[in-house]
Order: sequence, then C-alpha cells, then structure tokens
Amino acid sequence: MAERLAQSMGARVKIVKSSWPTLIADFKSKCDLGVGSISITLPRQKQALMSEPYFTNGKTPLMRCEDVSKYQTAEQINQPHVRIVANPGGSNENYARTVLTNAKLTMHPENLTIFDEVIQGRADVFVTGSRSDGESL
Repeated sequence: MAERLAQSMGARVKIVKSSWPTLIADFKSKCDLGVGSISITLPRQKQALMSEPYFTNGKTPLMRCEDVSKYQTAEQINQPHVRIVANPGGSNENYARTVLTNAKLTMHPENLTIFDEVIQGRADVFVTGSRSDGESL
C-alpha cells in the first residue's frame, strides 16, 4: 500500500524505525508520512495531521491458552493479583494506566518480544489494539 501511494505521488518509500515513545519526534524529523496502526490521540493530533481512520481500535486481551476463561473481561483483568504488560507510549499503555488501574502493570520496551512475557509466565495478560469488528473489552 505504501509503495503504491508513493508511486502515485512520484516519491519513494523509506522505512524509518520508530517506537511509540518517540513516534512524533521521529515523524517530525525523519518522515513526511506515517503509515499503519497509529492511534489517534489528542497529543498526536496537536503535532501532526491525521487521516480519517478506516476502522476504530478496540482492545483485546492476550493470555496463555490455559488462562482464557480467567481473563475475558476488563473486570476480570483489573485485579491486584493480575500481572499485565504494556508497551510504552501508545494506546496500550494508556488503556492499562486508565482502565486497568488495579492490576500490576509492567512496561516492556520491545514490541517484538512483549508476547514472550506472557508465554514465559512473567505476565498474565497483554492487552493490545484490535479491530472493533467484534466485541472487545
């Protein structure tokens, strides 16, 4: 999709590595256009223009298979004994800090390995963004 958009504009695609905490700073100094799964937040809207989203995010809890029945609702997750993990700087952290205030939150800086925290039993739940074409938390 990015390649086709670039071609239509006579531009080229250059992938710039970023993270949620540095997204806007990276965008402002290294990019002309950000593409894909960028949550629209008021602080981001104050610094960059956003297109109309083609879907709205919801939140989906991810857990080990044996724990599926334990963590189906925000109320089940929002308990002091539940260990949740979030990646810093995005809507997942914001959701954890504003909705899951009773659960024990650990921040994990690496998106690619955050799932291992649940798999290895260091966290019970990772609540992540999802399409809202079904019921979500």
